Amino acid sequence: MQPEQVDIEKYVNIYKKKRIPNKRYTSFDYCYNYFKGLNADRDSITEGQYLLPACLQLGFYLASWGMFRGSSFLMQSSLKVFEPLISTIMVLDKTIWDIDVDKYNAENVDILINCYNKISTVLIPDGKRDLTLVTKIMLGVFGCVPAFDNLFCDSFREFYKGECGFRKFNKKSLKFISLFYQDHRLQIDECSSQITTLDYVSGNPTSINYTKAKIIDMVGFEYGSEKGRDREKIKKSKTPEENKIKEPPPNDGENKTSEGHFDLTLYPSYYRMGFFNISIDQSNLLGAHKDKIIIYIGESAINGYIDRKANLNGTPRIMSGAKLRDAFKKTYKEGDTMSGEIISPFELKLGK
Repeated sequence: MQPEQVDIEKYVNIYKKKRIPNKRYTSFDYCYNYFKGLNADRDSITEGQYLLPACLQLGFYLASWGMFRGSSFLMQSSLKVFEPLISTIMVLDKTIWDIDVDKYNAENVDILINCYNKISTVLIPDGKRDLTLVTKIMLGVFGCVPAFDNLFCDSFREFYKGECGFRKFNKKSLKFISLFYQDHRLQIDECSSQITTLDYVSGNPTSINYTKAKIIDMVGFEYGSEKGRDREKIKKSKTPEENKIKEPPPNDGENKTSEGHFDLTLYPSYYRMGFFNISIDQSNLLGAHKDKIIIYIGESAINGYIDRKANLNGTPRIMSGAKLRDAFKKTYKEGDTMSGEIISPFELKLGK
């Protein structure tokens, strides 16, 4: 599906107005400039010469873009955490610095995914994944992909109306970014040819052009920001009662169809927050308070837990959060009714 044409120049210009030498938007410029130069010199420079400045450049760029906030493991880390990553970057094939969205062929997509996996493995503890962090690094160092942050991904989910969730860095998401480029090629190429990074010392434009991937990143980020502001205006125009997410009544058994089977109506709070109540008549079929439970929905198996204290009448509440919310939104609309089955005290199946 081809999305409606997006006004590339409009969103790029919004971004450019915020690109001032001492503001965070320019942290990308300084980081990208540094690593592009480091790649050019890497055959004649020693690790002792580049390791500390490379860690500083990358660390401050990531901090500027919020990667040290909240529960991020980086909040508890020093610059030393980046040393293995910098060492990995310096031995990567130089080809990756030449990959841009107009070159997303099968071979280069494999290189990008391999790079993503290497960065994840060497930087993120316990085998976990952080889509935003890793793609921010790939953007700031190589300029080869947009950063998959919330604003960018929300924008592209809207552009492609559910055809791609942009929740994973894989061939499918890169395919749709490539399609977006092809559909807006003239505007993106024009912006990329005209916009260069700013120099740290002078604040003047350099000879280093913004990549096409960076242009797409700017568009996704600013489009998502605009939509967020629009939603906030609508919210402020409503009364507190209209803005309130209505809590469904504790389930007293009205959705029970037969032993272990039930119908689940996706009330606003269920749909937007990723939980649901089970009929009190079926309470004995589930585990104890705080027991873990697996929720099967579509092809996904989502972890959750049982909360038996959320409702005053003792109705069990199945808690999961973002993953269940996203699974609901992938297939259903708010207010839809879906079937459910209690498979065991620790397993539930939703949908067909």
